[in-house]
Amino acid sequence: MPRTPAAPSEPPRVLSLFIELPRGAVKHGYSFQHAAKVPAPYLVYGTQPAIGRIAAARAAAGLLTELREIDIGGLRNLSAASLGVSPAALELAARRSVDATHCPSWELVLIWLSKLPLLATAMRAEPALPRWAWVDVGFNVYRVLRRRPPPAPWTRFWPRGGGVAVARNQGGCHNELRRTNFSACIIGTFFYGESAALLRLAQLFFARARRYVLRMASPGYAGPKL
Repeated sequence: MPRTPAAPSEPPRVLSLFIELPRGAVKHGYSFQHAAKVPAPYLVYGTQPAIGRIAAARAAAGLLTELREIDIGGLRNLSAASLGVSPAALELAARRSVDATHCPSWELVLIWLSKLPLLATAMRAEPALPRWAWVDVGFNVYRVLRRRPPPAPWTRFWPRGGGVAVARNQGGCHNELRRTNFSACIIGTFFYGESAALLRLAQLFFARARRYVLRMASPGYAGPKL
């Protein structure tokens, strides 16, 4: 993909999500003193008081944050509507994807699947904004090792020609601290681009995810997980 001569003069609108779950439903705890300080305007969906802590950490660094509340049921319903499946079918597929080591709850599976549905919903609500990005807010490696995320990748590269950029950060995988870091892991990454390109990607994702969800929600399913 060709590189642009310079990054956009204005950063993209960054979307992120944090829904606080019971400790047994997640892999580790979270802190936002480092992970949330990407220098761009943020729109954060999720539950209080967690998203309030995110906004406070960013405000201390002079960063703008808009908050919108959504709980796990609302996120399930939004994502199901995007995929064209019932909320019950999506939840069942997520429950059948639980893995005690890598993804210990259906809620966490759902959150991972909901990035593009949530991003597409936000972009359609604000069509005048031309550039968007997703940034995971719960970088475990930055919490434990007290690192800040690297500079936002859109400051040095911006996709054009209808592409979407994905930046896999060194050490960003949530398994690094278990000495099982994977260079191809897409957890803890940025993806970003023009709104039209991201919406095209979302539609492709919705079609593929819908097929998987319907298959996994069928009676007696015992195949691969999401």
